[in-house]
Amino acid sequence: MAAAMVAGFAFLLVVSPVLVHGDPGNDLMKAIKANQNLTLFHQALVATGYSKQLITLVNDKPVTIFAPVDYAVNEAVTGAVSWDCLTTGKAGKAALKESLKHTVINGTFHTVWNLTETKEVTPADGSVIEVTFDSATSSITLISAISEVHIIGPEAIVMENAIVHLVDGVLITEAIDEKMMLACSIASMALPSS
Repeated sequence: MAAAMVAGFAFLLVVSPVLVHGDPGNDLMKAIKANQNLTLFHQALVATGYSKQLITLVNDKPVTIFAPVDYAVNEAVTGAVSWDCLTTGKAGKAALKESLKHTVINGTFHTVWNLTETKEVTPADGSVIEVTFDSATSSITLISAISEVHIIGPEAIVMENAIVHLVDGVLITEAIDEKMMLACSIASMALPSS
């Protein structure tokens, strides 16, 4: 079983990483922008201003990011919570920024191997994310209050002081969900009726 796990991770490490060196914070933003699966994640970082904080964080200490791929973001922003509301309105941006903080683990560089040995991580917003590893499928699942996502692009970006894992969903807590719903319901009530 250990040999299968090692072989599985060796495969993941060979096919997944993009290694970048240089100015850690700005290089991270460039790498995220260049990743075709992270267009909306990059847009969210810029729209909320969290990109500036992330650059500072990465320049100061190691950071691990669980970045939702575009299709996961599109699936999450349906119904009452629209992408326009989250990226244009003040309250929407504030709620989206809280969601982004829930994807960033400050001060720790969590490789795939490290995550298989980890039971939980605490992101920048302080709400714990449970980490489970299924050795039969070599899959890592992240469980947050009301969401469960899987790492589908392990170590997609590996840098001097940052590592980005692509996930198939949006990690969210009840408090963040409530903030998003409230921000977008207020925004929709403020729209003039036709």
